[in-house]
Amino acid sequence: MIVVAVTATVLAGDPAIPMDHTDPAAKMIVDAQTWLLNGEPLPADLNARLAIMEPAERLRVLVYLRRSGLFDGPSWTVERILDPAQSPDPEK
Repeated sequence: MIVVAVTATVLAGDPAIPMDHTDPAAKMIVDAQTWLLNGEPLPADLNARLAIMEPAERLRVLVYLRRSGLFDGPSWTVERILDPAQSPDPEK
């Protein structure tokens, strides 16, 4: 319980967490903060969500997930991080 309170306090004052919810990376970071505080795991479609982001946004989210302790799975290669954003529609 104390860990959740401390984490919430630290994250609430973190300037790295953007408040612009129209930015896809910012929205995912806010979602990740909610998952962390609720004790939820990362969504199963995380890789697909990251793949549709621009590389800079993707990197920002991956750094946040690593630093928050949410992302402890296999690492992403530089090539994979820098790949162009994929279309969210699989038919395109």
